[in-house]
Amino acid sequence: MKTYTEEFKKTIVELYENGNKNKSELAREYGTSEGNVRAWIKKYGKIKTSTGQITSNDEILKLQKENQEIKSTSHILKTTEDKIKFIDMLKDIYDVRNLCKAVKIHHSVYYYHKQNRENSYKKANEELDKKIKEEYEKSKKRYGSPKITKILNKQGIKVSQKRVARRMKALGLKSIIVKKYNHKGNKKVDDTNKKNLLEQNFKAEKPSEKWVGDITYIYTKETGWTYLAIVMDLFDLRIIGWSYGVNMTAELVISAFKKAKIQRGVKKGMIFHSDLGSQYTSNEYEKILLENNVIHSYSKKGYPYDNASMESFNAILKKEEVNVNTYKTFNEAKLAIFEFIESWYNNVRIHSSLNYKTPDEKYKEYIKNIA
Repeated sequence: MKTYTEEFKKTIVELYENGNKNKSELAREYGTSEGNVRAWIKKYGKIKTSTGQITSNDEILKLQKENQEIKSTSHILKTTEDKIKFIDMLKDIYDVRNLCKAVKIHHSVYYYHKQNRENSYKKANEELDKKIKEEYEKSKKRYGSPKITKILNKQGIKVSQKRVARRMKALGLKSIIVKKYNHKGNKKVDDTNKKNLLEQNFKAEKPSEKWVGDITYIYTKETGWTYLAIVMDLFDLRIIGWSYGVNMTAELVISAFKKAKIQRGVKKGMIFHSDLGSQYTSNEYEKILLENNVIHSYSKKGYPYDNASMESFNAILKKEEVNVNTYKTFNEAKLAIFEFIESWYNNVRIHSSLNYKTPDEKYKEYIKNIA
């Protein structure tokens, strides 16, 4: 008995469906019986279903078998929610109505639950959007998804950063972008015997163990460049002293140090770290550190990461305040800096390196623990 490959049979069916030959012509031409041709057409021929889809009898038989398997599985789906989840898993492969029949729920029940889920998700998004916008505005558009997520989590709202990022994108909310900042640096100074004692270790166990300082530049329309000297305590990243002026002098950095001393107090043998700027290497500044038994540590030339904590603060100040505002006068800028440091940065802004606490929270936690 002559045997035929599946490919041969399907090709005969294709020739028939293309209208090239009738059954008897195909049987005669390809050396088979008309009965074989009829059987092949029945098995492999295209059939138009009630939904308008084109399929084959072979595929229908396969689907019937799979449908039977679904029915045999459906007995373990006890709740309507289980059945709906099961349909959701297979809806891209099988017809929803057939799946509903297989698991014995009416298709209207499935679509009702689906609509309810969509409405519930929409409502949840609307509520989340409201909270995100509130925190975004509170931060004066400074916070991105990482910090907003942490704040919402603290409030008991369980949400992932990915979802917050998606919602912020949908709402068109973006944190302020850091702008490039360029200014001429200090003149070269002799760094002989000026050692880096900090060695990029920015952790402190107690207040007033390690302070860092720096000067940054702020432009005003009337005055031109102005200068902000800052002192930070590495224990809680708090700005404990700052001084703002129109000249970049030793007096400016000395003033910031004195304010820090008043606010937090100096401990004998503590480290003060700065760059090799002429203000910090001046005799006047070295003298005041010596008088207070403070050890001076210096960044290496061309190594901004040696004072990374101060560089980070300067970037935050520029990103969140200076680069998004224009200051007409010196006093206008000074008031803005006061508000940014004393209200926002020290008391409200959370820091990832402080486990998403504010400097104020970190310090109060320390005081509570030693009490």
